[in-house]
Formats: sequence, C-alpha cells, structure tokens
Amino acid sequence: MKPTIKDLRSILKISRAEFSRMYGIPVRTLENWESHKTECPAYVFDLIEKSVLERIPVEIFEHYGEKIILRRSPKPLRKDLTERGVEWLELPVILNDDASNAVIQYNKNGHTAYAIAVGRASHTSDWYDDEIQLFFETPPVDGDYWVLFTDVMRQESGHAPTTMPSKPKILIDKAYQSVKYSFEELLSGLSSEEETNKRCVWELFSMGITMERLETITHPDVSDKTIEVLKNAR
Repeated sequence: MKPTIKDLRSILKISRAEFSRMYGIPVRTLENWESHKTECPAYVFDLIEKSVLERIPVEIFEHYGEKIILRRSPKPLRKDLTERGVEWLELPVILNDDASNAVIQYNKNGHTAYAIAVGRASHTSDWYDDEIQLFFETPPVDGDYWVLFTDVMRQESGHAPTTMPSKPKILIDKAYQSVKYSFEELLSGLSSEEETNKRCVWELFSMGITMERLETITHPDVSDKTIEVLKNAR
C-alpha cells in the first residue's frame, strides 16, 4: 500500500502545524492532502518522504566492541537502497530460519558496509509496520548475524552487551552438542556423565584440537574445573 502524507507525519509524531512549519507547507494544504480532497504532487511527496526517513531517530549499540546503529523504519531497507541508487547484495544467510529476514552488503560512500533487516515478508511493497534495521561496518567476528541481532535487541531492553565467547568455549559447547547416543546405549545406561565427557574429548579431537592445545588458548569463560574434568576423561 502506498503511504500517505499523514503516514509520514505520524512517523515524526508531530502535529499538522509543526509539519507545516518544518516543510513550509500551508496547514490548509496539508489538511486537503490528508483528507484526500486534493493530492500531493508525486515529486513533492518523494522529497518529503526522503526527508522524513532521514529524520527517523537512531540508537547506537555495540556488539563485541563494534558499533551497531539501530533504526526502525517503515520503509523496507532493500527498497530504500534501490530507490536511492545504492548498490546492494543480499548475502546467503538465513536468519532464525526465516527467509524474509535479510543480511545485506551495500556500498557506503565507496566502501563496503553491512546491514540486517528483520520484520518484513517482502521488500517490494511501499509501506509496512516498522522494519528493524541494523547497520555496521564489519561482519561479526564469529560470523553469527543472529547473535548480533539478538544482542542488540537485548541491549535495547536494558541488558549489557553480550561478551564475545572464547574459542575454547565455542569448541567445548559444540563438542558436547555433537555427542550422540544410540537407543541401545541409552537403554543400557551408557550415557553417564563420565562417558559424555569422554565422547566430548573425542569430538574435540575430531575437530583437530587436543586438550593440551585447548588449555593454552585464553578461556576466561571456561572454568579450570571444566578443563580438568575433560583432561581426566580421556
């Protein structure tokens, strides 16, 4: 659905009089446009829409020490970039198993930048409820764009930024998640904590890392007790 002048004014949350002063448009003209007694010329509407979208407030957060800009916009980011003539590419990343979400690489003043757009089922329509848009200069160091998104959403709700996990933490968590038991093993009671720890060590070894090597990597988020338990499980 095509947005209206009233839609644009509602984004800024200002009165008709304030909108009139901001853009130098007579109040009576605005009243006529909003009541559809007369139509706003297309070229005027496009200029006002561009200005309104540029006035949408943003918030600054961080993820693993990198600055993240948050904007909630009624204009789908992909459509906005296209209309502004900005080169962009949707990366082959599926966020939270929802193909309507997007990770976008785009040209920002001659260099590559990135964005996440969440909340839209399409990028061709003109107007929606707000789309959550995140802008950042470099991809997340762990490659996990959804963790970046959820971290910013948590910060918006008042939580502290997520601490970047250490490599040992990521490896150990992945190893434990990879431990599997057959139905027969479960019936026989083989799935003890000791056996699980042993299989975790084997999973780590299959990923190309020994406990001796793992122990030498900085791991403030993995306790010495956890390392010791795994070393003794071999």
